[in-house]
Formats: sequence, C-alpha cells, structure tokens
Amino acid sequence: MKRILTTWSYDVRYSTTILPAAALLALLAGCAPGAPATQPPATTSPPAATTTAAPTTAQPSDAQPSDAQPAATGCEAQVQENRVDGDLEVRRGETCGLSRVTVSGNITVREGAALTANDVTVNGNIVGERHEDVTMTGGQVDGNIQLDRGGSADIEGVRIDGDLQSTNNRDAQRFADNTIGGNLQCTGNQPAPTGEANTVAGDKQDQCRGL
Repeated sequence: MKRILTTWSYDVRYSTTILPAAALLALLAGCAPGAPATQPPATTSPPAATTTAAPTTAQPSDAQPSDAQPAATGCEAQVQENRVDGDLEVRRGETCGLSRVTVSGNITVREGAALTANDVTVNGNIVGERHEDVTMTGGQVDGNIQLDRGGSADIEGVRIDGDLQSTNNRDAQRFADNTIGGNLQCTGNQPAPTGEANTVAGDKQDQCRGL
C-alpha cells in the first residue's frame, strides 16, 4: 500500500510538469519562421471616376472665296480710272507701263527705271535721269522731254509743246515723226541719236541737226 501511493504521487508530479511544457511548445510553434501569419483583410478603393470630353463638331466657315484682284503696285498704283492727279514717279529699278492715261503733273523716271507709254497725255514734263529706258509712242507732252545720263530712248509720233533734249546718254536713241513746239537738242550722246521726219518749230541742234 505504501508503494502504490508513492507511485501515484510521482505520476502527479510528472503530469503537472509536462502539461505546461506542451503548451509552451505549441505557442512557439505558432511563432516559428515559415508559419503563415494571419493578415487583416485587404481593403479595396473604389475606382477613380473618369470623365469623357464631349466630341466637338467643326462648324462650317462662313468665309467666301474673294474675287478681289491683287492690289496694284509701283507706278500702276498711282493710276485711278486712267488718270494720275499730280506727279507720277517711276521708282529706281522699276518698270512702268502706261496706256491711254492722263497725268496732270510730271513723270519722273529714276535711276535704272524704265517707262513705256502708249498714247499718254502728260500736262507737265517727262524727265529721265540715269534711266534705263524711256519709250513713248503717240500721245502728248505739254512741257518738255528731258533725257540725261541715261540709257536708251525711243520717242515716236509724240506732240511735244516744249523741247526734246537728250544729253550724255549711253545707249541707242531714236526720235522720229514728232511734232516739237520748241527745240530738238542733242549733245554728248554715245552713240548719236537717230531718226527722221521730226517737225520742229524751233531749232534742230548739234547731234540732232539732221533729224
């Protein structure tokens, strides 16, 4: 009887020692590396709102093709309804063509410029200085035609109330069939002007004596 009690007492001690150790092992097993951790449930954000621009429709243009003519430039811009009120200038290097136009003032042909006039009436003078060319066919000049240190010239069939003067020009010149109320004067030109049949109320002088 005494032995039995001793054995039971031993078993009780043994069991009370083992149970806490088993609980500790179970706790450590839960924290061991590789053990799956319990994560809190993930929260999802609502999708961001998107905006779509309304399609734009191109509006038809009210613009209509223009029938306007390009603006005149140079000497032509000075002509209004076949008339120039005042003086007309042919600018340096410009080429000017006039037909059946009346100029109430003078026509000035600048350096390197060219004038072609057909049946033009000039109430003043035609002056060319260092010009490239002056050509006039028909028409009338109430003043003088003066050509100085320029290039070529062709004056034909023009009524000139004043003088026709040609001085120190360096290209071919021809004066023919003109009616001149003053003098026909030509000096220092190379070559000398040519022409014929000019009716001169004054004198035919120097290089134009035989014209």
